[in-house]
Amino acid sequence: TPIKTETKLKPAPQHPLKPIAARAAVTAAPKLVPAPSSHKSSFQTDKRTHQKFKDGQMDFDGSIDLHGMTLAEAHQAFSKFIRAHIKQHSRMLLVITGKGKGGEGIIRTSLPSWIDEADIDHSVLKFASASAKHGGSGAFYILLRRAR
Repeated sequence: TPIKTETKLKPAPQHPLKPIAARAAVTAAPKLVPAPSSHKSSFQTDKRTHQKFKDGQMDFDGSIDLHGMTLAEAHQAFSKFIRAHIKQHSRMLLVITGKGKGGEGIIRTSLPSWIDEADIDHSVLKFASASAKHGGSGAFYILLRRAR
């Protein structure tokens, strides 16, 4: 005769389960918000060049001061400036935008989109906020690609 075995069931939990939507909200990974710096900041350079760029220790081939201009004037001046330096095969540039009211100046916040314009984008290797000695968050370093 076959032997019968009994299986014991686990007791029901003492607390009610949360609805599935609530559980998903608790376990869902937080959304990552990209940093305000450019996608170009992740492009590779050698360690020494990266450090000199970040610290503002490279010699500037040119600089431009845009603060005090209207947005249209600043855009036109920046475009003319950057295109001229691309043609001259410059390497390191300083762009002073000013901080604007509350650090949210329109020129300062528009600069990354100007760098992403089709005829400029391919020539810019990196850009980042300048160090305090060159204007801090009211200025940017731009590193252009080397002409090869």
